[in-house]
Amino acid sequence: MKLKLLTLFTCVLLLAAFSIPLMQNNMSIPVMPNTILSQIATTAPKDSIEWQVNINNAMGSSIAVTANESYIFVGGANITNATTFQAKPTLWKFNNLGDPIWNTTLDLTGSLFERIFNRIALSPDESSVYAVGVINSNDEPTLVKFDASDGDYIWTYTLSGGEDYQFYSVKVSPDSNTVYIAGSNANLYYTYPTEFYVAAIDASTGAIKPGWPYTIFLNGTYDISHANDLALSPSGDKLYVSGYYSVVNGTTAMKLVALDTSTGSQLWNVTSGAGCKFTGIDISGDGEKIYALEDTLPYSWMMPYYNPAIPCPYANLITVNASNGEIIDELPLSSTIYMFPSWISAYGLGSSLSLSHNESKLYAVANILPVFMGTYYIFMVELDSRGTVTGALLSPNSQMTPSDLAPANDNESVYVVGYQYTYTWVDYYYTMDFSTFLLKGSADPIPISPGLVFLFLFMTLLQFQSSAAQRTNTYILAGVGVAAVAAVAVTLLLVKIYGGK
Repeated sequence: MKLKLLTLFTCVLLLAAFSIPLMQNNMSIPVMPNTILSQIATTAPKDSIEWQVNINNAMGSSIAVTANESYIFVGGANITNATTFQAKPTLWKFNNLGDPIWNTTLDLTGSLFERIFNRIALSPDESSVYAVGVINSNDEPTLVKFDASDGDYIWTYTLSGGEDYQFYSVKVSPDSNTVYIAGSNANLYYTYPTEFYVAAIDASTGAIKPGWPYTIFLNGTYDISHANDLALSPSGDKLYVSGYYSVVNGTTAMKLVALDTSTGSQLWNVTSGAGCKFTGIDISGDGEKIYALEDTLPYSWMMPYYNPAIPCPYANLITVNASNGEIIDELPLSSTIYMFPSWISAYGLGSSLSLSHNESKLYAVANILPVFMGTYYIFMVELDSRGTVTGALLSPNSQMTPSDLAPANDNESVYVVGYQYTYTWVDYYYTMDFSTFLLKGSADPIPISPGLVFLFLFMTLLQFQSSAAQRTNTYILAGVGVAAVAAVAVTLLLVKIYGGK
């Protein structure tokens, strides 16, 4: 109650100050941006996790759900040695309550950062599961096909000789006959140039199809590329690839490319500034719009060159016309800082973005959200059709990092997979103990933030100040308001400490 009174007192002071320049300049109040107001709700979050399961000594990186939600598949890795970071790529199958059905592990051991299924996809006929990553003994990018009923291995497609590359995304055509994979160089810190790689694979034989792969590679230049996610048109005739392609010190970069699936040729691409990349994408049911997350750096943070493997702290929601690549809308989500899983993204996995089945909501994988004068660790943020953040699925602790999500059929719930870890120190060394989590939950409103209300009103007020004197008055009034609130808060604290009422 006291906190609400303090917040109200602060708002009254600021609104009083806000009215002065409006009356002086006879200005009307404009529509307020939703980049901050979208974080403010009127109720506190509830316990919104319906169920959760954990697997020790494992990392979960991707999820696929059957159409009727009877079964859930999770791709990732079993950790064989947490001290030396060794792992084996693994695929799990669960029922709709999170009970394990089976798991299958490829008998390979290597670096934890390589021996993992980056992404998985379930064929539309639900007979097969496909997984991609760098998993074979020669550190080559590989696509693996499994039987969805029992987890039996069927075949692999390997990019032979591509030791420095990875496959990051996989999608299956609507007729289940073709598997699309996207990848790029895995070692962007040290090796240039790199290649943007997309291929179509025959689902029955595991052989690459004629006309593929689609690549972008200008030999002899310092190219930087990073393919993050794939989306298919409902009819399967177009493939959309998000990511990044540019040259070192370039001023523009390709963020999204549309390909003809029958020929593998490019139809169009989206190009904009080089300081950001497209990560997770999804497409509307009518095939007319593509939604994309764009992560970006503030201009002052720009380095001599941009490394697309490093996750950036700010996000935009981009809407693209699927027929010609025209950007329809660009909504800043700048207040959702660190909206990407910081560890997973650094090793090539794009952030997950998915439409609800009725397309009224967008769900995005998240990690940290600054609200309530601090931060919340969260699994997922919920956006409405206007790009406003309407809720979040909160994490119990800071060690739990989401990797991927899939919407439920009720258009309210979401399945989320990720991992959690703890550090154990032994002498001068430490061990990271990993475990996978799989859960079903729903977003709740984010709690009201007095600090955020204050910041929003203060920054909005400054937008109306036409002179330095008016801006100075605003700072003074805001300072008085803050001082008054601080005085009241200190008084209440002293009363509490010394037993007053």
